[in-house]
Amino acid sequence: MLEYLLLGVVGVLVASSAVLAVVAIRTGWVLPWLRGSMVRPWLWGYGTLLSDAGLFVGFLAFKVLHSPSSGELMALAAMALFAAGSFLSFLSNRPARVQV
Repeated sequence: MLEYLLLGVVGVLVASSAVLAVVAIRTGWVLPWLRGSMVRPWLWGYGTLLSDAGLFVGFLAFKVLHSPSSGELMALAAMALFAAGSFLSFLSNRPARVQV
């Protein structure tokens, strides 16, 4: 029972993250606390969508599929998606200023 409650909470969080990513891609609007360092909101949106896809594939790998070989491949694919999304989110931010 606790598994399903946790799954529902995580599902709502990932779905809301995906909605915010689509809004950032379409309109350029991001949450107020991200605006200070955000240079390319559309790139942040794509990175967030990739990270959300990685979380979804990771869930499928560990919850739905019980075959060890396909589960391992899906887990590797999930890690690759999440890493690519994190890298795109990193590229969307302004670099830190270097003071001389």
